[in-house]
Amino acid sequence: MRNKTLAVALTGLVVAAVAVSCASQPKATSAAVDAGVMAMVNKNCFEVVVRKPVKDSMVYDKELNWDLVDYRIRKDDFYGVGTAFAISATELVTAAHVLGVNQDSLVYTERLIRQKIRNEKGEMVEKVWEIESVKAFSSNRDYVVFTAKGLVLDSWFTTAQKLDFNKKIYTAGNAYGEGIVIRDGVLLDTIPENEKGEWEFLKSSIATNPGNSGGPLLNANFEVIGIVLQKKDDFCYALKISDILPNKAILHMRTNFGFSVFNKQVTRVYDRQTPLPMPYKDLVSWYAKELTALTEDGMKALLAENKDDLFPAGENSRKALYALMFSSFPQFFLQGSNDMAWFMTNVKTSVSDIGQNGKIFWAEPYEKAGIFLLDIEHPDNVPAAEFTDKPVVMMDAILKGIKFDRKLTNQDSGSRILSMGKPIYSGTHKDRWGRVWNVNQWLMEFSDRLVIVFSTPTPQGVSMLYKEVASHERAAWMWDMKKLVDFINVSYMGTLEEWQAFFARPDFLFGPVSGAKFSYKDGDRARLVTKDFDLSVVNDVIKIEDKTSLVLNMNVFLKKGTPVWDVRRVVFSENTDKQNYCMFLHFSEPDKNLPKDFQDEWQKLAIDRQHPYTGEAFREEGNTKIGKLHDAFVAGGKTVFPQGFVYTLFASRSGNKDDAAMLNILKKFEAGVLPK
Repeated sequence: MRNKTLAVALTGLVVAAVAVSCASQPKATSAAVDAGVMAMVNKNCFEVVVRKPVKDSMVYDKELNWDLVDYRIRKDDFYGVGTAFAISATELVTAAHVLGVNQDSLVYTERLIRQKIRNEKGEMVEKVWEIESVKAFSSNRDYVVFTAKGLVLDSWFTTAQKLDFNKKIYTAGNAYGEGIVIRDGVLLDTIPENEKGEWEFLKSSIATNPGNSGGPLLNANFEVIGIVLQKKDDFCYALKISDILPNKAILHMRTNFGFSVFNKQVTRVYDRQTPLPMPYKDLVSWYAKELTALTEDGMKALLAENKDDLFPAGENSRKALYALMFSSFPQFFLQGSNDMAWFMTNVKTSVSDIGQNGKIFWAEPYEKAGIFLLDIEHPDNVPAAEFTDKPVVMMDAILKGIKFDRKLTNQDSGSRILSMGKPIYSGTHKDRWGRVWNVNQWLMEFSDRLVIVFSTPTPQGVSMLYKEVASHERAAWMWDMKKLVDFINVSYMGTLEEWQAFFARPDFLFGPVSGAKFSYKDGDRARLVTKDFDLSVVNDVIKIEDKTSLVLNMNVFLKKGTPVWDVRRVVFSENTDKQNYCMFLHFSEPDKNLPKDFQDEWQKLAIDRQHPYTGEAFREEGNTKIGKLHDAFVAGGKTVFPQGFVYTLFASRSGNKDDAAMLNILKKFEAGVLPK
């Protein structure tokens, strides 16, 4: 897996957050038209705009350098996102993507139209109207017919009754947000839409720029023949004005649904309609609710169709359920694209120091998904529980360890984001294994993007699933992330004093540690009691003190034929010498259908009790080690495993130690491991 640095440069301009018109190409000059025509076009074409966000919850390391932004943009209260044009005294038309009906944004909650015309004195006069009611809408044909509050016109564009190919035509649009520009070209052909050919796009040679989308395509008489939608391969594509279907909103989706832990997809086609007219904001809400329902329907269908092959179910999960995996960093269960076998990732992490012995680790488990796993080890001056209790503390720690820059222009060196303030949403989610995840969302108003973090407490801090999305995508991604955490393996690691604080919080104890008991006494012993074992480690085995480390490596594996997320390995190690440790392991009898190497390992280690489980000390890399099978699983000199597993025991000491002393350490360790 590719390791990607989670450093983000975020633009401060809306063009990075709002879908705008056609792709850029060099700006063209206005076509030569007489003053009367130009006046008519200027009067009946409007810029579609959104208000600049006023609120900014970010805290930066230095002031934003607004002088880098063009004066015109800097002083404007609005961002231009496209063009609209009048077709009656009260009705206007634009492209649906310009009006943002499909974008239930948390920042850009309204759309407006603006007109700038010079008066008789030569002064620029600006008028702005809020979009009020939608009278026709189609998501796939990409049009909107709407009214604006208080706008009544005394002239408008007329529509043409026929098309003249290979003849001169015009566009009028607010290219680059610098005023209405008229360009000319040739109407070349019609192109059927991709799915069923239900309508045809008009293809022309006219140059278009950002801001042109939604503007009129005009014949030689300056009558409307189409709505400009997009640029492709230097051609302009428009919808015929005659293809508008009045008095209804049409949502049509043909979508492939996929889930990032495996490669399968399902295709669904949806059609929804509702009568119009309707207030603009109500239509945005209708679209968002329908889209959320359709997305959930598609994703549920995908998971249902593959439930028999979705980890931990099915034959393809078998290897992962028996493999021993001991990463302390959270990892994903993914399905391989070649052999279709599920496996747990072993991604390499990046790490940053956040001061006072605190660290943040992060990794991207699979390429180009923009989904990250993170893990925080708390600083000495911040209790681990604060990263759960105070989301601001958690996010500030992320921003301290990972560089997020806001850049106003491409030339801007950027201002680092130090804090995102309080989350706009906080909640909880319980996954399939009973783990509780705290869910927090932070809104970056300047880019209309949302940071979503699912975090679950650990003795050292928190483990997290992190994703940044456009705010209008929040519902779909929340659904996905609630499913994704089912496929994350989280292990627990901490010092004895951290574990003591962890067990003092009953709300942190779920899964295998729910109902468990933990205690320790400096210089004496540490004890952990779960539903499966009673473990007591004395000072003669491992030095028992505040900084002694305890690791519970968790895996998803089978118990009596049922997949569980449970303790697979327990490790105690000394703070001053990490080579001084002891551990015991839950080792499962492999399924008969597993490959030969699984069978051979079980035969060698559990049945024949070969190296390193001979009960005899050996030297390796300057350390002395010893291991054995727990006596509870040996009877009459033979291995017994009535429940399909055994416990193996292991101890290590740095340097060359006496064999008898190592055996004594192992025996004392074994005496403290009591299977239930």
